[in-house]
Amino acid sequence: MFWRNYPEVSVDNKSIFIILFSKKFTSFALSVDYFFYRCLFCVKRAWKMLWIIRVHNFFHIQNTLQKIVLWKNRIRILTRIVLFYIDKIP
Repeated sequence: MFWRNYPEVSVDNKSIFIILFSKKFTSFALSVDYFFYRCLFCVKRAWKMLWIIRVHNFFHIQNTLQKIVLWKNRIRILTRIVLFYIDKIP
């Protein structure tokens, strides 16, 4: 143990046990606190990512719908032009 190197330091077993226990307990408490902090951080990050994905999907779906409507209008106009020219052919 560390007090054998220092003969002027006299520490009994009880205080050593208390010191070691308190050190272990504080490290355990800190690790638990850190674990919960990491969990909270991961949950917050995951929630933020989900929110970003939801917003992105909403805009992506809206964009896709706009493209579908645009192509539908284009096809309708093209078919009108083709039918008009077919009608003009004698």
